[in-house]
Amino acid sequence: MDELGTAGSKLLYGFQQALEFIRKPSINTNSKLINSIIKANETERLKSYVNFECKNRKDVVQNATSCK
Repeated sequence: MDELGTAGSKLLYGFQQALEFIRKPSINTNSKLINSIIKANETERLKSYVNFECKNRKDVVQNATSCK
């Protein structure tokens, strides 16, 4: 019975993380101000974060909406 509870908790936690990711506003990369801030502080870590967010937001939204 404990295994079922643990599995349910993990599933709920993953679902909550996906919801928080969807609720978080995305980075507006069309903004000149945001682009200049990103370029001024550009590191590999920042570029990876921006690329990850832009690509994965679509996947998370699609996966969450297909589970209705």
